[in-house]
Amino acid sequence: MRAILSFWYHSLLLFLPSRLWGLLKSSTRTFGRTLKQLVTNFIWLIVIDVAIFLIFGDIFAKANAMHLKTGTFASGPIMLMMLARSVIWFLITSAFFLLMRKGDQRDPREYVKVYFFRYVQLLIFFSLLLLVGLYLLTALGITKIPHAPWWSTLIFRTIEYTTALFWLDSTSNLKNMLFSFEKTINLIFYNLPFTSVLIGLLWLFDYVARMVLTLVLTTTPTHIILNDVSELLVMPDTPLPLLIKMVLIKYALFVLEAFWLSLLVSFYRRRKDIVYATSVLSA
Repeated sequence: MRAILSFWYHSLLLFLPSRLWGLLKSSTRTFGRTLKQLVTNFIWLIVIDVAIFLIFGDIFAKANAMHLKTGTFASGPIMLMMLARSVIWFLITSAFFLLMRKGDQRDPREYVKVYFFRYVQLLIFFSLLLLVGLYLLTALGITKIPHAPWWSTLIFRTIEYTTALFWLDSTSNLKNMLFSFEKTINLIFYNLPFTSVLIGLLWLFDYVARMVLTLVLTTTPTHIILNDVSELLVMPDTPLPLLIKMVLIKYALFVLEAFWLSLLVSFYRRRKDIVYATSVLSA
């Protein structure tokens, strides 16, 4: 217990003005550099994403409304366009995350190409864990799972991003994937005072963003951070000016989330090499 309190104390030291200012400066530099590299090298993905939404956004909304009302799915071409937009948005967010950890002079496009499939491997691993967990619950006769609170999503995404950082800094094998997850749990737990504030900051971003949106739109979803707000807000027969406004809101939120991610990356770089506890996987 004394060791835990000692680590928590040192975590609190990150809130000292000099250290906090250094963290903010580092985060801002990383954020600005990454945003510039994303726009410079992957602007074509952003253009395609925006064009698909402006052209097909109303059709997507009608297809979703029909599915909710009658249970029927849209036609094949529309489903393909919806899938294509989801894939493109995944590519944009993944490229930004990968460029965020880039610290060398390699070409950004080559860098993303090298690490993209390793990042996807980790996401598949998380998906498999989720499926195994659901299977075990079903095998135990648990068929009604209570709805998880929204703040648990913030914790899960923090764990996911941090595990990805550890994983991308290691060699590619299953054991290192498990090591990365273990290191993430240690990093978050032994720095709990700081990581709690970091996760709370994401909740604050969501609260402020929703308050701002109530001044711009007549309705807003319950939560908008870590969601595609354009998909949540668009309704059938939405006029083009409102579609444009939703696209702008979507990318403004993306920038806000990206800045939070830069804080997480800067914190990770300061604390990643600390040995917090003996690994249970080293035996």
